[in-house]
Amino acid sequence: MIRQFNEELRCINKHIKELESKLNTIPPGTLCCARNGNKIKWYFRNESSSYSYLPKKERKLAEQLAFKKYAQIELDYLRKKRSAIENCLQICELSSGAEVLLTEQSPYRDLILPYYSNHSRNSEKLAAWAQAEYISNPDYPDGKKFHTKKGELVRSKSEVFIADALFTHRIPYRYEQKLDLGSAGYFFPDFTVCHPRYLKTIYWEHFGLMDSEDYVHKAYRKLDIYTLNGIIPTLNLITTFETKENPIDSYVIERIIKDFFL
Repeated sequence: MIRQFNEELRCINKHIKELESKLNTIPPGTLCCARNGNKIKWYFRNESSSYSYLPKKERKLAEQLAFKKYAQIELDYLRKKRSAIENCLQICELSSGAEVLLTEQSPYRDLILPYYSNHSRNSEKLAAWAQAEYISNPDYPDGKKFHTKKGELVRSKSEVFIADALFTHRIPYRYEQKLDLGSAGYFFPDFTVCHPRYLKTIYWEHFGLMDSEDYVHKAYRKLDIYTLNGIIPTLNLITTFETKENPIDSYVIERIIKDFFL
């Protein structure tokens, strides 16, 4: 959702700039159009006079002033819409501050984790799972540049959306935990999740470069290996995809979490 807001804000600002630039080239004055039977008459007024008839030979001026009227109304709407989106973004970026107490650096973390799940009968097991150490992906540590609410670093903004959504719903996960598949080798799934009700392991792979042909081949090869080893999409594997033109929507992430875990 935040990404969509930012993209719409970028388009609005671009449109505003274009309209303002065009308005600077239009001469002063105001146009009024009125119907007279089947005909339309034009009337012109500048800052120091009342309306007077504008003959048809002045069509170029009429076109410019008509566009001015349209652009001014459109600019008023766009500026109000921009303000509304900016307010929404401020709200989206607000945090209650409570998540700080659950970060790995917090001295309160161990005391709060027993209440980490909505399902109290599994809270102790979930807390133990969340606190247990695991082998994480040691490769390309410089690629981890994006901060999550949990206080860790991930490799993309989309992974931040997934991590933060899981964290907000108090669903314990591990980022890039090593998964040994025996003769098939090993992977580091983006997210390894402990189901809060059934305590079963769910893997979540986000494929974020699906407009790259080489990436697509590797992604589907990985899915083949997963399936052959009993890790099957919609059963115990969640898969999400995006391209530059079609980024993942936070609504989709929320819907998946609710369907799978809540």
